Amino acid sequence: MEQVVEDYNNELSNEQVRPWIRFWARMIDYNLFTIILAIIVLIVYPPAYEMPDLVFGMITLFIYTFIEAAMLSSWGTTPGKAFFKIRLRNKDDSKLSYNDALYRSWQVVFKGLGLGLPIISLITLINAFFRLKNEKITSWDKEGEYVVSHQTIGLLRVIIPITILIFIIFIVASETS
Repeated sequence: MEQVVEDYNNELSNEQVRPWIRFWARMIDYNLFTIILAIIVLIVYPPAYEMPDLVFGMITLFIYTFIEAAMLSSWGTTPGKAFFKIRLRNKDDSKLSYNDALYRSWQVVFKGLGLGLPIISLITLINAFFRLKNEKITSWDKEGEYVVSHQTIGLLRVIIPITILIFIIFIVASETS
């Protein structure tokens, strides 16, 4: 058992800088949550369907921040991060507390996602991308001294999300034409 843990820890690396993998993991998490929330809202309060997309997106981002913190503090990962074999820990390898995970999630929302506001979000995402590429750590992970580690992912874990994305694009395109 000790050897298995040691092999796993050796396969994890904080030296890997994988901004695109982290981005796609977040998009999986956020979109999965958005779908679940939309279904619940439409069942509970159908008039909410008339809400502008930007408003619904910002409300979803606000609520998701608390859900993400709960997942990070209890599991050390989220479904999207788990799919791409990413985990988040304190530098002593312990899971983040809920308060630390919540603070980190809010930092991501402000500094990485620009509160989900068009144009601002684009600027903050580009800034976070280049910071991660150049400094090998995001500002929110550096501030909290968090360790984001990656395991090697196979080709299948890259092909599946791309296939789903293409499928979604075809669905949206067919509905708009």
